[in-house]
Amino acid sequence: MKLFRPPDSCAVVIPCFNEADRLNVDAFAEFVCDSDDVELIFVDDGSSDETLKSAQLVSEKAGSSVSVLRLEKNCGKAEAVRQGMLWAAQREFSVIAFWDADLATPLETIPEFLEVLSKHSTVEVVWGTRLPLMGHAIDRDAIRRQTGRLFSAASAAAVGVGIRDALCGAKMFRTGPILDAILARPFSSRWIFDVEILARLDILLKSTGASPVQEALYEFPLNAWYEIAGSRLRMTDFLRAAVELTDLCWQYRVFPDTARERLLNDYSQSGNGLSALSPSCQVVVDAAQPDEPLQQVA
Repeated sequence: MKLFRPPDSCAVVIPCFNEADRLNVDAFAEFVCDSDDVELIFVDDGSSDETLKSAQLVSEKAGSSVSVLRLEKNCGKAEAVRQGMLWAAQREFSVIAFWDADLATPLETIPEFLEVLSKHSTVEVVWGTRLPLMGHAIDRDAIRRQTGRLFSAASAAAVGVGIRDALCGAKMFRTGPILDAILARPFSSRWIFDVEILARLDILLKSTGASPVQEALYEFPLNAWYEIAGSRLRMTDFLRAAVELTDLCWQYRVFPDTARERLLNDYSQSGNGLSALSPSCQVVVDAAQPDEPLQQVA
């Protein structure tokens, strides 16, 4: 029987691409200073603006609870998240989350996710869900809400895992072999990697005989979520998402055994996960070495 240990340390990966105007330095710094055993890991995805300096400023304000990584070129949110989580996975965190940089989901939700993992030993993933419930402050455009419902239904059909809100940008994972295997291989989807995470989680749980995905995944109705100005979504992005969803269906629903073998093979070959980090991923600030001066990157 697996010994259950409630989470006692948390890394929160924050992917950033040209977020200088929307990155709330004070909010991040204040939260991490007031939180015990929470570390922020900013991943600058090849931004062309002052995003990197803003992330470094959070580190300056918050001290030794902030790391900053930088990808030399823009790789997309999926790979930025994966690189940040791979970096965090080499440290002794109990859980790793990823969070949207615009703070559409308030940082105060993080302790609520941690509480879920503390109470439920079978839960591997806490998945934020934007439901317009009474007493919840979900400020979401009506058109996007309906589009999101349709997309979530299509995702359920494509990969076989039904979920209310596939693309909410707030998720938390218990560390361990399941998460390591999910991260071992780059995501084939650039736009809807959240759905690919669901597909990987499902086939890995089935292959290990662990709890079914219905028990391992916890949909958490957010108490607050705010539509933040400056979203870069376009109609062409929805078309790309449809193409990628078809590809995910082919990979994980039509040929699940092949997908499983690839994931487990990459996981077994990864060994030291640090070797899986992209050569273009530079550690600008390492919270584990607080005495070193901040590096200045042009």
